[in-house]
Amino acid sequence: MTYTAPKTWSTGEALTAADLNANVRDNVTALKSPPTDTYILDGGTNYSTTSATFVDVDATNLELEITTTGGDILVWLNASVQIGAASAAVYLEILVNTVPQGGQSGIAGVLAAASPNTVHHFGMTRLLTGLPAATYTIKLQWRVSAGTVLMFNGDAGTVAHDIEGQFGIREI
Repeated sequence: MTYTAPKTWSTGEALTAADLNANVRDNVTALKSPPTDTYILDGGTNYSTTSATFVDVDATNLELEITTTGGDILVWLNASVQIGAASAAVYLEILVNTVPQGGQSGIAGVLAAASPNTVHHFGMTRLLTGLPAATYTIKLQWRVSAGTVLMFNGDAGTVAHDIEGQFGIREI
């Protein structure tokens, strides 16, 4: 159900059940349940990359779709990553209908500690504004400055690191 601009009432105009349903009930329902798509990182294997250029993290599961009514879109990710090289960095990017939203370093990044293989919590949010009502595909990409980076994918069998992350989008 989509939100529609409420009717402008005139003095003395009779209220009808249809007007109340369309202008009150349906709009409250639309506001309570906005378009949303999420994916819980709980797969069979951890994600990994050695790419120095942005590539898809998971072209199937981490590509979300939303049909909006013209509101802003909130994009979020929380995950855990392990960077294999000392002092290397992993960068994340989101594509909106194939258009990157960040620059050379994407929209978020995390730098590894001086020692390699340290696990880092990675959280990011991005508010996409000024988008007209339409259907949007939001895709997660990443790159690493050196070495290999892992993103833990829930029940992937990594001892002590069965960490479930979440990638999501919602019209707000």
